[in-house]
Amino acid sequence: MTLSNKLFYFFVKWFFYISLKVYNRISIRWLSPLPRRNYIVIANHCSNLDPVVMGAIFPGRLRFLAKSELFEPLFSGAWSVPWAPLLCRNRTARAPEPH
Repeated sequence: MTLSNKLFYFFVKWFFYISLKVYNRISIRWLSPLPRRNYIVIANHCSNLDPVVMGAIFPGRLRFLAKSELFEPLFSGAWSVPWAPLLCRNRTARAPEPH
């Protein structure tokens, strides 16, 4: 990841954090400290703002699992942007049957 991508992610993250604090009056109360190593966060998707909120409030840089349709070209480009930490997932592919 390049320095410009890191800076862009940092500024976008803090823009949304401040916006959520001011406009939505979001408050964060951690029930226990987060682990220092990797962890998995799962959202119930109450709205399309879930990835924005999660990206703004969690410390560090998150990677998001995204449907493969977001990586298909639309007009002249792709939906996903290069600075976004997205992992592609094909929802139509079936997992192998256990034996």
